[in-house]
Amino acid sequence: MPDSQATSPMFKSCIELSTLVLERPDIFPIDYLDDLEALYYSICWLCVAYIAPGSWRPKETLSKPIWDWVHYPLSKEVAQWKEHQLLYGPGIENEQIAFYFGTPFEVMLRRMREVLRNKYWRKVALGRGRTAREMIMEATRDFDEFNGIVQRAIREAGTFYWERNRAGGDMWFGDGLDEVFFDPTSPEDDL
Repeated sequence: MPDSQATSPMFKSCIELSTLVLERPDIFPIDYLDDLEALYYSICWLCVAYIAPGSWRPKETLSKPIWDWVHYPLSKEVAQWKEHQLLYGPGIENEQIAFYFGTPFEVMLRRMREVLRNKYWRKVALGRGRTAREMIMEATRDFDEFNGIVQRAIREAGTFYWERNRAGGDMWFGDGLDEVFFDPTSPEDDL
């Protein structure tokens, strides 16, 4: 099982924060879905914090929820905000994603959140932690689904950045983005 101590407080999952901060009963054990959720939060943070390679967003331009997330990641308010954004709200990806990252990253994060939301509600509906057999059966499928979302975003980003560069937009990636990130053995329609 994942070690919740290894996760930075900013990137802890709703289930971890539910027990740790909101003092709810520890119904669900930490599992691979918490790792996928931590990945989602990590990418959200990168897309909010950086406005270009090597350029941080000015602190004064962060929204209050994002500011609190950075400075008080283990506060009750932040735990409730993250839970709301994941389960009911529009998602952290709707909080000031830098223009530099563009639509492909916004769409990728929305898709990741939708997967997490569905898996989270499935876990809640089950009303208990899953057995090892259930987790093994679901883990490969869930990781593959996340990987497919990321691969699709990489392909879309290559097109997006190439078109933005061709149109004279400010561009940091070269036309060779696909050569760096694309797996030529991967099928085009993996979602």
